[in-house]
Amino acid sequence: MTPGIQRFFQQFGIDPRKEGEVWKAAEYYDGTRLYIVDYRFVGNIQDADQLAWIEIDDAKFSLTNYPIYRYRR
Repeated sequence: MTPGIQRFFQQFGIDPRKEGEVWKAAEYYDGTRLYIVDYRFVGNIQDADQLAWIEIDDAKFSLTNYPIYRYRR
């Protein structure tokens, strides 16, 4: 992981060593594979539901408000 990507995670308090949801989104003709990793963290993007793609080194990131509902028993 590059220092730039480490700083990106740190500013949101995300520890990339912790569990994330990983899935293969695509495989291209040249053998390149696209993987997506979802990390969840507590917070809210103000005044937007999603931020445009953020490119850092060879990686792209997007932040999305995703509602998590808590059910009471």
